[in-house]
Amino acid sequence: MRSLILNGSKKFVEEFLEQYIRDNNIPEYNILRFEEQIKISDARKIKQTLSIAPLSGRNRLVIISAEISLDAQSALLKTLEELDEVTDFVFVSQQELLPTIVSRCTVFIEPKASYLPTLDKDILLIVNKLLIDQPTSRLALVEELIDVKKVSLADIILCLRAQLLELVSKNDSAKIQICAHLIKELTKTSKLVTSNNLNSKTAIERLFLKP
Repeated sequence: MRSLILNGSKKFVEEFLEQYIRDNNIPEYNILRFEEQIKISDARKIKQTLSIAPLSGRNRLVIISAEISLDAQSALLKTLEELDEVTDFVFVSQQELLPTIVSRCTVFIEPKASYLPTLDKDILLIVNKLLIDQPTSRLALVEELIDVKKVSLADIILCLRAQLLELVSKNDSAKIQICAHLIKELTKTSKLVTSNNLNSKTAIERLFLKP
C-alpha cells in the first residue's frame, strides 16, 4: 500500500515504472492505467474497482498519467488513505495536484530535474519571489517574466510545480498554500489564453487585479 508521485521526463517515468513493476511482481492484468482526462465520475469508478480484490490475490497498481480534475482528486483522498496492502497508486505529475494529494504520497523527482525548462538563475529567483512577495507585487513579477525574460506561462507553472514538491518535502505549510493557489490560478489563466486566444498580459492582469 503505497502512493507515489513521479515527476520527470517520459523516459524517467517509463523506466521507473518498469523497475517498480518488476520489483513488486505486479502482473500486467493487475495494472490499471488511466491516460484520458479523469472527472469525478471516473474517480468513483476507480473507487468501485478498488473495492474488489485484485485477480489471483496478486499485487495491483493504479497509474494515473492523465489530467485529473480537482473534484476527482478530492474524491480519491479517502481511497488513498485506505489503500489495501496489495494496491499501489501512482500519479505521473505533469499535472496540477492538490497539496492534500501530494502530502499523502512519496515523491520521486528525476535527478537533475532535467524535465524542467532551461532557465537562468535570475528567472528562477523571480519565480521564487512569487511565493514571498505580497499579492500586489506578483503582477509585476509575472509581467517581468513574460515581457522581459520571455518565459511562457507553461514554464512558470512547471517551475511552481517543482517548487511545490520541494516545499512539501520541507513541510513549509504557508508557502505550500501560496504555491498551490498560484498554480491553480495560473493554470486556469493559461487555459483561457489558449482556448479564447487572449493576450497573456491581459489575462494575467485580470487574474492578479481581480477583487
